[in-house]
Amino acid sequence: MKKQLGYSVVKSCVNHVNCVNSCRGPMRPSQRHCRPWFPLFAAGLGALVSLVSLFAPLSGPVAVAQAPGGESEGMIEARLGLEVSAAGEAGGGQRLGEMHLGSLRSGQTRAFTVNLPAGKCFVAAGYGGPGVQNIDVAVQVGRSVLARDADTGPAAVARWCSAGRAVRARFTVTAFRGQGQFAAALYSMDPAQAEAHAAELAGDTALDRLESLVERHGGGMRPVTVAVRESLVAGEQLERTVLLRPGRCYRVLAAAERGITDLDLTLLGPGGATLQRDASDDGTPTLGVLGPLCPAGVGEHRLILRVEAGEGAFAWQVFGNAPASGGSVNGRAPAATYRVGGTGSTYTSRQVRSAHGEHAGGFQPLTDFIEGTLRTGNTAEHRFRVTGGQCYVVLAAAVPSARDLDIEVRDPYGNERGADRGATATPHVRVCPRVAGSYVARVHMFQGYGAYGLQIFVGAP
Repeated sequence: MKKQLGYSVVKSCVNHVNCVNSCRGPMRPSQRHCRPWFPLFAAGLGALVSLVSLFAPLSGPVAVAQAPGGESEGMIEARLGLEVSAAGEAGGGQRLGEMHLGSLRSGQTRAFTVNLPAGKCFVAAGYGGPGVQNIDVAVQVGRSVLARDADTGPAAVARWCSAGRAVRARFTVTAFRGQGQFAAALYSMDPAQAEAHAAELAGDTALDRLESLVERHGGGMRPVTVAVRESLVAGEQLERTVLLRPGRCYRVLAAAERGITDLDLTLLGPGGATLQRDASDDGTPTLGVLGPLCPAGVGEHRLILRVEAGEGAFAWQVFGNAPASGGSVNGRAPAATYRVGGTGSTYTSRQVRSAHGEHAGGFQPLTDFIEGTLRTGNTAEHRFRVTGGQCYVVLAAAVPSARDLDIEVRDPYGNERGADRGATATPHVRVCPRVAGSYVARVHMFQGYGAYGLQIFVGAP
């Protein structure tokens, strides 16, 4: 019988990962197997495996269990465990329970039970090995989802903070696409640590970069649209319709993630003439900043965003000053007012007006009516500010060629706070945040294609 020497050595290393992570602080009797020399043992693991392979022809056949990519199964488990530890321990996280190691088939879910202490913030991390194209982690209590990873890929991380009591939760790991090995674990940290770590992570996404750009170049103007996240590759462009009114001046700001090195921005008037353009070689184009942008024409304007170099995600938003005829009330500039469904009479605007009476009666528009187009599987993101103690309703509607349009709303930590994934083209979501922050409404075309419209409303609980 063949001896799997290499695999046995690495497997013993992986089984020791939990020991290494638990050997911090005073040693307990249950930890007598832990030794300070283990890091040297792990560091010399590769050399040992190579030595075994060198003498294999002299000592008889030796089989080392390997994955298709050339790594042994034990080496993959060790690597995945270290990646999960790096994600969970960043910012001072401490692991709750054990490191979960195993394998998943496409569509398969593994579930684990965990006790979550009160007054803590948490990180759920999962990594998939070769063959796993999309892995997802989620934590829920009963039917209530506390956190869920929203990204696609072999790495999944979800963060959230607990309520005022300890709970027993269900931690799940799912392979949505592909199959292979995985590692997953839960970590906890104090809220102050979580806040500091979140500040370190800020600025990595397109929406974060846009928010930073607004702080520098917003000029005190009010949002005319919510922040919209889009994706393109080099040579592609998209066109969005924005409604600009005479008597007001505007600024258009856009910010790309690191993958895009040259993003251009152009605004066309109702007749097709170019009003302003920023074709500089950077990823943060602006309009109305270096020179005033005060359209004289009435009607729909077209905003063209084009990626000249790179690929990835970017975000854009339109800002405007108060109307020239607007007065002040008690020394304050009047708040921007919008019409339900906007000022147009498109199919989607009429659908939103109809849905407003049914799902948001008495609520006032927080944003203008936003329009866009999506293909099957595409997602658009719209950021909006919330105030604690208020409720918000997100209404969306799509043209008949869109069979199933979904909405989900996420808080500043990326946690899902509400969703409508029903088989409908007119979804709606209601959320009532307790604290102020920046929320994101994600619109996903699950089935079909075509134009959609979205508007966010605010009202009393």
